[in-house]
Amino acid sequence: AASFGDAGAFVTKGSVEAYGSGRTETTTFVGDNATLQAGRDLTVDSLASSQATILAQGGSGKSLGKAIKDLFTKKLDEISPPAIAANGGSVALLNLTCSALVDIGADAKLTAENDLVLQSNAEVTIDADATMTAESAIAAAALAVTSVVTDADALINIGAGSTVRGDQVIIDAVNRIDVNSYADA
Repeated sequence: AASFGDAGAFVTKGSVEAYGSGRTETTTFVGDNATLQAGRDLTVDSLASSQATILAQGGSGKSLGKAIKDLFTKKLDEISPPAIAANGGSVALLNLTCSALVDIGADAKLTAENDLVLQSNAEVTIDADATMTAESAIAAAALAVTSVVTDADALINIGAGSTVRGDQVIIDAVNRIDVNSYADA
């Protein structure tokens, strides 16, 4: 998600907000009373991956120096006056959840001659940026905020009475969260 804005006048006030949310869920299910046999390796896995980028970028006002520069570099109808006072805010909000589940039903029998692997991975990658500028001849104020709420759950459930057998049994549940959050005013 992205949001952009710019405000200009003698007294300016501007704000920009970008909001995003998402949910990813995966489930790998081996049913009740199921029998899985492998002559070599047996792998049951679930992978959930969520990626999001959000950007809020804004500007408010114009400095005296930029207004003078515009007199020489822009057309007359493209010129705006410098601001006497300017303030602005930019907000990027993101809520992202991710869930991966390996669910072995009740009384299931999983057997492998070599490796038996139960694997669940939940991965979240987020880039969140908010920037705001405020320029004026006398007074300027700018605020930029990023807020990221995220959750990743990698789960493995082995039902009552179930058996998992192999030369080597590996049960691996991994949550990975990578967040880059930046605010500049």
